[in-house]
Amino acid sequence: RRRRESDNEETMIASPAVDAGTGGMTARIEQASKIDPITAVQDTIDSLSLSLFESLRGLRDAVAPESVITAGTGGAGAALEQDPDYEDFLIAYSNGDAKAKALVANAAG
Repeated sequence: RRRRESDNEETMIASPAVDAGTGGMTARIEQASKIDPITAVQDTIDSLSLSLFESLRGLRDAVAPESVITAGTGGAGAALEQDPDYEDFLIAYSNGDAKAKALVANAAG
């Protein structure tokens, strides 16, 4: 056993053990035990946060795979160019644009 005072945790060193039945070497690794319970809680929260972040990233990529392609090329600008702006739609509707009025009529039912 080796105790590190700097981060208040006790580390168990992996030690080889001889298997009596086969004579082979097997590694026995014992995990570090946390002395400070606050550090243990912080580590748990960090790992949970990372897991949630990775899960949400995977969900986003599954739902909108084009976001992966446009992430490095300014995807927000490309989305604005493809869809007309709402203010432009309102201006077109108030000016009597036939397409805008047809869109409103279709949406109204």
